[in-house]
Amino acid sequence: YMLKEIWEQPTTLRQAMEHRLNEFLGTAHFEELTLPLHELQSITKIVIIGCGTSYHAGCAASLLLEEIARIQATAVIALTNSKLTSNKNSKVNPHNLISG
Repeated sequence: YMLKEIWEQPTTLRQAMEHRLNEFLGTAHFEELTLPLHELQSITKIVIIGCGTSYHAGCAASLLLEEIARIQATAVIALTNSKLTSNKNSKVNPHNLISG
């Protein structure tokens, strides 16, 4: 089953991005993204949290984000992320976008 999903990835990605990309302008439009422009522009780092296949997808996405968007990005395994929340005094940088 996993091999089937691997082979379907290019088609799935193409379908997901089909009406979102504007190649002429070099932009993408995501209706679901409701962050104001000033908040998007203040992001200095993206942290992608995942486990298993989603972690590996996060690794690939972080490379693309760094190369194309020129923003620092990293993928972390969900289990190791518990360090961020286990200490009640720990703070998350407000300029980091954390996605899981």
